Amino acid sequence: MKLVVCVPTYNNPAYIREILDGEFSLYSQLDYCLYIADSSEDNDTEEIVSYYQKKSDNLFYVKFPAYIHANEKVYRMLEKVGEDVCCDYAWIRSDSLRASEELLYSLRYFFSKKYDAIVVNPYEGWKRGIYEEKQLNSLFEEYACVCALFGAVIVRKESIIKGTDWKMLSERYLTVNRRNFSHVCFLFERLLDIERAGQDAKVLLMNLTSKYFWGTPMKKQSSWHREIFEIWLEYWPEALNSLPDYYKNKEIAIRNWGKRMGRYSTSSLLKLKKEGILDKEVYEFYQDKIKQYGGVSYKLFENVLNNNLDEEQLKWNDGEMESLCDFCAHYDKIAIYGCGIKAKRYFEFLQKEKIKVDCFYVSDNKINNNVSEFMGVAVKGFGTYVGDEHTGLVLALNEENTEEVYPEVLERGLKEATYGIPADIDDRFELYREMQNIASNEKEAIF
Repeated sequence: MKLVVCVPTYNNPAYIREILDGEFSLYSQLDYCLYIADSSEDNDTEEIVSYYQKKSDNLFYVKFPAYIHANEKVYRMLEKVGEDVCCDYAWIRSDSLRASEELLYSLRYFFSKKYDAIVVNPYEGWKRGIYEEKQLNSLFEEYACVCALFGAVIVRKESIIKGTDWKMLSERYLTVNRRNFSHVCFLFERLLDIERAGQDAKVLLMNLTSKYFWGTPMKKQSSWHREIFEIWLEYWPEALNSLPDYYKNKEIAIRNWGKRMGRYSTSSLLKLKKEGILDKEVYEFYQDKIKQYGGVSYKLFENVLNNNLDEEQLKWNDGEMESLCDFCAHYDKIAIYGCGIKAKRYFEFLQKEKIKVDCFYVSDNKINNNVSEFMGVAVKGFGTYVGDEHTGLVLALNEENTEEVYPEVLERGLKEATYGIPADIDDRFELYREMQNIASNEKEAIF
C-alpha cells in the first residue's frame, strides 16, 4: 500500500459513513487503505464498517476500550503500522476531516519523492504553495501549531515510524498534561532522530486552501471545547516545552498558536464568552499565561469581557474600513460587484462617508428581470461593466465567489482598479494549477 489512513473515532458513526460514502471510493485505485480505530460506547460504527468491508479489501477495523484517550489510540495505531501494515506512508486523521480527489491523487506523486513527513496545511496566514523545508527549528517555530491539527501530518513508515521507542514516547508524552499534543511531540522527536543520525530531515509543506482539505459541516465543536483554555494555555505550552533542548525559541512556537492560528480572535473570544467558557474569573486565572503564551494582547480579552467593542467594527477586518476609503478616494465613480450582506454593509458604510455608489453588478447569469435595483441603486450584469481610469470596482463577495470572478477581472485588465482581491490570489491560482497538473498526471499513470 502507498498510504494507510488511520482514523480514530468515538461515537461518531455518521462521520465514518460520510468518509466511506465519499473519498474512500477512490482508495482502491490509489493503492490506499483505511483503518478505523474505534472506541465508541455502542456498536453503530462497527456495524457501518462491517457493511462496507463486505465490498472492500482495503478497509480495516480496530476496536479500543471506550475510556482510551484519542492520542493513545494514535500511538497504538502508529505502532501497529510499524509492525503489521505494509505501506509507505501513514496519515492519522480526525474523523471530521475530508480530503479532495485532487489532494489524494497529488499525494501519490509526493510519496515517490520519499519525504520523511508531509504537512497538509489548510489554514490562512501562510504563503500558499508547495515547498520543501530542511531547517528543523524553522519548521518547529512556524508549523508546530499547524501540526496540532489531527490530520495535518503524513509520515513515512521507513524513516519516521519504524524504530520508534514507543515506551519512551508514551511515558514522556502520554501524561495528562501533554497527551493532547503527543502527536506533535512524536513528529518532532522522530525528525530530530533523523538529524541525530547525521541526515537531513526532508519535509514537504503543502500550504493549501479549504478547497482541498476541510472539516465536515456535521462537526460543531471539539469534544474538549469546555476545557479549551486549560488545553490551549496549559497543555500546549507544557507539551512543546517538554521537547528536547535542540528546539530553540519554543515560546515563539507556543505563541504562534494564538498569533498565527487566530485562536484568540475577537470573534472567537466573543463566542466563548457567550457560551460561558470565558468570564472574568477564567481570565484572571489565566492572565499571566495569556501574557506569556497568548500571542495576542491581553487587552483584547479585557475589551471582550468589559464590552468595550464597537459592534459595527466587529463586522470588519482590521484596516478594512480605512483601505476601502483610501481606494475609493482615487476614483470619481464607484461600482460594487455583489448584492449580498457584504455589499449592503459596504454600501451603507460608503454612504456614511459621503461616497456615492453608482451601480451594483452581478454575474450575467444571475440577472433577474424582476430585480433592477438594490439599495435604491441600479443592478446590471457584469458583462456590461466598462472600466476606465475614473471608475473603481469594489468586490463585495465571499472568498469562493471572489476566486470565480478573478479570472475575468484579470482578463479584462481591471485588476489595478479593483478593491477586494486577496493579496495571495495569484499564489492560490498558481497552487491550483500545480495541484491540477500533478493530479492529472497521476491519474494518467494509474489508468
